[in-house]
Amino acid sequence: MFLISYETRFSASHFVRGYKGKGEPLHEHNWRVEVGVASEGMDEIGIAFDFEDLKRETEVLTAQLEKKNLNELVEFQETNPTAENLSKWFYKRLQKRLNGVQLDQVRVWEAEGCSVVYRED
Repeated sequence: MFLISYETRFSASHFVRGYKGKGEPLHEHNWRVEVGVASEGMDEIGIAFDFEDLKRETEVLTAQLEKKNLNELVEFQETNPTAENLSKWFYKRLQKRLNGVQLDQVRVWEAEGCSVVYRED
């Protein structure tokens, strides 16, 4: 099994409603996202999944978040834009964009050393 991954970054602000019983002020992160596609084989030239395809589809999604207040996006008006919810957001949308390719996981870092992985079994 091959796991092909692509990593990128974007900057966006957010706040977490109800954090420790009170609101959290708006602040910005330099988010990091890594997406991984699983493949059991390769094509005739030795490629399991083209990095360029994974990059293109991931960057379409990060462009929607870049320099935004994530709380103002429709998807996060009722749900907090936490690293957990962002990793699931990326997974669900990327899975649709990859047209049946097996998306293995999405990892989102909110800060150096602090990440969340979302995957579906």
